[in-house]
Amino acid sequence: MVQKASIYRDELADREAIRACIHQYCRAQDTQDEALLHDVYWPGAIDDHVQFRGPKEEFVQWCMPRLRAVDYIKHMITNTEIVFQSPTVALVESYYQAFSGITQADGRKTNIVSLGIYRDRFEKRNDEWRIADRLVVLTPPEPGSITMQLGWAASNFAPDG
Repeated sequence: MVQKASIYRDELADREAIRACIHQYCRAQDTQDEALLHDVYWPGAIDDHVQFRGPKEEFVQWCMPRLRAVDYIKHMITNTEIVFQSPTVALVESYYQAFSGITQADGRKTNIVSLGIYRDRFEKRNDEWRIADRLVVLTPPEPGSITMQLGWAASNFAPDG
């Protein structure tokens, strides 16, 4: 159902604050900013991140060494849908693409593309929107199944490296 403009006008600041938090999450990952990664979640928030499920405090500890092991990572967010359950709770779904570069043990450079959806429950407390619960859903292809050697043309793409 298409929403009336008046609904968006009333919710605009909240929608932008939620989008800004999602973008800050991506920035925290891409720049390995541990403090910012903590800040986008409420204390005690749960992250179910494919290979990890637990409180955000443990997620950040689990995540940071993995981020530091890659040459780079860049996230892009699209198609963010925000549905307000109440003035202080929003269900949010965002599509993401994450591009990572790694140097393998033999020195070869590999790019990895990860595609998925962030399914978040945001909560507003003291006029701040943050993630209270996150589920990461991978969409085919799985991370690592799209790999390209640097310098290869797209027509030479070989999933097995």
